[in-house]
Amino acid sequence: MKYIPGQIIQFAHLILRAASPVVLTLVFILSASPVCYSQTRAEAQAVLDDIKTEEEINYASEYLPGWSIQAEKLTLNDQNWSDHETQKPGSSPYILAVGDESFMYKLISLDSIKQFRVSYIFLDGRVHRYRKIDGIRTKILKQYAKGESFASLASKYSMDSSGSLKGGDLGWFDEKTMVPEFEKSIANHKKGDIFTVDSVLRRWYFVVLKTYEDRKVVQKTFAKIKVN
Repeated sequence: MKYIPGQIIQFAHLILRAASPVVLTLVFILSASPVCYSQTRAEAQAVLDDIKTEEEINYASEYLPGWSIQAEKLTLNDQNWSDHETQKPGSSPYILAVGDESFMYKLISLDSIKQFRVSYIFLDGRVHRYRKIDGIRTKILKQYAKGESFASLASKYSMDSSGSLKGGDLGWFDEKTMVPEFEKSIANHKKGDIFTVDSVLRRWYFVVLKTYEDRKVVQKTFAKIKVN
């Protein structure tokens, strides 16, 4: 199926505005059918030339069933940042090999985002009632105040393997990637603060040590298509 630049998003909007429920059902059935279209490099480039925003990546993915189209976000600390380091907004699509597969990329946007870094101890509300969890957290805070290292406390108390094995260090993470209660509380504290966080609906409870000040980094967003 040949892709016609500039038409796919306009066509989708016309369907949503004018189509009857019967037509919408038919479109859904067709889009969900297991038909795969060939993805030549010329066709992939035609799609990428037409994509200007992350929203349009999502439209293309939805209305080109059988194509492997997705957004990929990278920051300086990502392992494959160097493969894309020289790309600037407005650059032409380009191809990179990843193992035995090839992908065509296009840089869509360049943004400044905030990153956080903390160490944490996780306590599972599905295992213990809140009263017991609160008691454990009080004990942790007292032991930390007496000089026991947070890494040691994480190894002793954290109820997930990642927290206990890494001494609780979460590493740098991007804003808007953690549950809202967790990120909001971190943003409201400064380096060296130790505090608790409750995510009541999920029954997740934390003791958190903010180990670094927040930092701003450049984030690149790419449209990525698997090609033959």
